[in-house]
Amino acid sequence: QIGSMRVTLYDVTQVMPDNMDVLLVSPSGTAFILQADAGGNLDLSNPVTLTFSDSAGQVLPNSAPLTTGQFEPTSWEPGQSSFPPPAPPAPYNEPGSAIGGTGTQTLMGNFGLTNANGTWSLYIRDDAGLYTPVAITGCIGGGWGLEFLAATAANAYVSGRVTTADGHGIRNARVVVTGDSLR
Repeated sequence: QIGSMRVTLYDVTQVMPDNMDVLLVSPSGTAFILQADAGGNLDLSNPVTLTFSDSAGQVLPNSAPLTTGQFEPTSWEPGQSSFPPPAPPAPYNEPGSAIGGTGTQTLMGNFGLTNANGTWSLYIRDDAGLYTPVAITGCIGGGWGLEFLAATAANAYVSGRVTTADGHGIRNARVVVTGDSLR
């Protein structure tokens, strides 16, 4: 069973990143948009590596350049239309563009606790978006990869109070715990 997962696109280049949509399909047929309409119209001629993880704490930018890093799955245009065959037809589960998606907006909400064995498929398209140059080119020069971690029975608990430097409580604070082995 999948306890957590990451998807990495290695050495991505794209003349018009905003037009690039990426769809991940599991062996059971669950279809989830990893990326749609991010990066604006800024030529991505220097390759970047994009890793998608539910715990990344940041989304891909809407109109700033894409950079190498870890990001939550991101779609800046909801309601993605069908990818051409052989991809499965829409509707697809989509992540949205806010940090901290829930349910089917996440990798785990789509694939968590399912069997990772079988054929996974990645579909990439240029949706032509708002910009239509004569020739749009892009490449995932280093391929793509999936990383699965098994579910564990271990629980972690964090408790406490978030305070200012002088000890006053902060209401509605959001605390993000990170570390080398946290997923």
